[in-house]
Amino acid sequence: PEWFYKLDESIYQGYDNNMIVPILTLNKLNHLSDSFLYVDEIEVRRKEAPEEQYKELDICCISDGKFIVGECKIGNRLEDDEIRKYKDIYDELGVDKIVFSTFNKNGWSKGTLKKIDTILGKNYNYRS
Repeated sequence: PEWFYKLDESIYQGYDNNMIVPILTLNKLNHLSDSFLYVDEIEVRRKEAPEEQYKELDICCISDGKFIVGECKIGNRLEDDEIRKYKDIYDELGVDKIVFSTFNKNGWSKGTLKKIDTILGKNYNYRS
């Protein structure tokens, strides 16, 4: 008989849906922390309409007692509404830090970095 390996469905789906970026981002945050807790990609819903997804967070963790949320992309571009989503979450949930993570070898595009700085400004704690 020939040997073969069949990936578990959750591993396959993670691979197929670019989960490498959130996994690597969480790993990096974990290594920078003394204390670290996280949840997988999470949907945020409003109490008034629990059946509707309000926002989706790629990163949601507690690092050394600080509440961190974030967006992860394979590519190097973010749209304005993706950045504003995290600004809203920061304000509504009392987030301590926002992380924007990309798998692109050159990092975020200059346009995206400018959008992040313009939309979030100095009043928000973020890292890209």
